[in-house]
Amino acid sequence: MRQLAPKTQASYLRIVREFTRFLGRPPDTATVEDLRRYQLHLVDHGTSPVSLNAAITGLKFFFEITLHEPELMGRMQGFVAVSVGYHAP
Repeated sequence: MRQLAPKTQASYLRIVREFTRFLGRPPDTATVEDLRRYQLHLVDHGTSPVSLNAAITGLKFFFEITLHEPELMGRMQGFVAVSVGYHAP
């Protein structure tokens, strides 16, 4: 996995597994709406901003690097900042 540290690799794999469990189907079939629902699920369950950022980063790696689908995460940009209470510049 692209010269990532072993802990980072394990974290990314765990994040994709958790997303797959939430989704109930293969993660490569996810839509932008599925990603938004997952983000809201994490926030509703008390996920810290740091952990939410880690989840988004892991999913971004999965969709952009592994699946070569950068447009899916690209359409998430505005929502990411709002969901954790930050304001985009």
